[in-house]
Amino acid sequence: MIRKLIKMIRAFLMVLWCIAMLLLGGFVAVENPGDVAPQMLGIPLPELSLGSYLAVFLSLGLMLGFLTSFFADQAKGWRKSNALRKAQKEVALLKQSQAKG
Repeated sequence: MIRKLIKMIRAFLMVLWCIAMLLLGGFVAVENPGDVAPQMLGIPLPELSLGSYLAVFLSLGLMLGFLTSFFADQAKGWRKSNALRKAQKEVALLKQSQAKG
């Protein structure tokens, strides 16, 4: 119950953060109307406003961080389920040995 509530709060905060990043990008775009054409790793990017780049890259960073966290949590759950499975096998073996002895 609590975990579900925490997941819902986390999802809400994630959506709220995305909206805040888009609003920040819009604000920067309004305050800095000039277009820029940056280069990333030597690759020229299209000419867009600074606010657009800010919003895009902050959103990409947010999604990358979310995915990294998601896969780390999945790996943690996988390790715990493997440990549980091993413990259950050990308990079953101990019960068998007690029944024989």
